[in-house]
Amino acid sequence: ALVYEKSESSLGALEKLSSLLRYSLYEKAELVSLEKEWRFIENYIELELLRLSFQPAILLDLPATLPTIKIPPFSLITFIENAFKHGDLQNIMSPLRIKMELQKDDFVFKIENSIKPKQKDETGGIGLENLQRRLVIFYQDEHELTIENNNNLFSVTFKIPRSRC
Repeated sequence: ALVYEKSESSLGALEKLSSLLRYSLYEKAELVSLEKEWRFIENYIELELLRLSFQPAILLDLPATLPTIKIPPFSLITFIENAFKHGDLQNIMSPLRIKMELQKDDFVFKIENSIKPKQKDETGGIGLENLQRRLVIFYQDEHELTIENNNNLFSVTFKIPRSRC
């Protein structure tokens, strides 16, 4: 659409989309660096921002330097996609919050967003369910995934032992 409109944003958008597609098609490793996974997420977020007609309320709480750990590819993107699809990103009182930290023994990823009023998608998706299965296959019982939906606030905490990174 941006190319059709001859938008100045089209070249950057195509570059980000190409990067997402390359990662999706060619990333075959069992584990990828957190830095590589986060670059994928940043490109996804930047593309989503182009789609929106408003500046979303997003708070990132990331370390100055990402930890040099490895995680399964695509293990964080499902949470980000859900936030953009189901989150009320215009709610400045309850912004989308994304936090990553390396605690003493664990890598912890948290995301929280308010939920916009239900629209047409009542059946629900398969993203979270598929991710939960993948995590069980990969980590067995050595991870924690807590998903809460309280008072129109959706939050996820994903924790894996540092020894598995």
